[in-house]
Amino acid sequence: MSTMLLFPTPVYYTKFTGDQRERSLIDAEIENALAVTELSNPWHCNVKTSFRYDDNKVNVLDKMLLLRNYIREHVEKFIGNDLKFSIKESWLNVTDSKGYQDFHIHTNTISGCFYHRVPKDSGDLILRSDSTGLKLWKPYQYQDSSITPEDSSLILFPSFLEHAVRPNLSDKARISLAFNLDLN
Repeated sequence: MSTMLLFPTPVYYTKFTGDQRERSLIDAEIENALAVTELSNPWHCNVKTSFRYDDNKVNVLDKMLLLRNYIREHVEKFIGNDLKFSIKESWLNVTDSKGYQDFHIHTNTISGCFYHRVPKDSGDLILRSDSTGLKLWKPYQYQDSSITPEDSSLILFPSFLEHAVRPNLSDKARISLAFNLDLN
């Protein structure tokens, strides 16, 4: 008799490999958005963000053609180019020193984050296994995996995965752009 652990969860990670000019243009798109976007703190964990609970159409990627195309290219590599999808919402996050984000999920299909500026020790992304029905069985309780993002890295994962961000232990802000996708 044996126990089979089935249904692995795909998580996609890539680092920008384009030329320096293209990277500079994407950086400029993000910096320009930061300059004109009002940031607030709706989550009780001292992350400044452009996300708004009262505006389900927040989508800063609408004004970032190069980054939006880069993300679309990698989403197609992750899910295949035969599936159609839309970027439902996207928002900027600025995580200052000691900033963090508690565990949460999204109700979409795929979630992702592009990491613009990631100082050393500015907080890993923690992904928690979806063992909702198994929480009472000791061997199958939560299992966390951490990913240390780098400047210009992109991470994609199923929206149902619980995720959090460890505290930023550096003295510099981590800047990222998070987004949710829906399959059409």
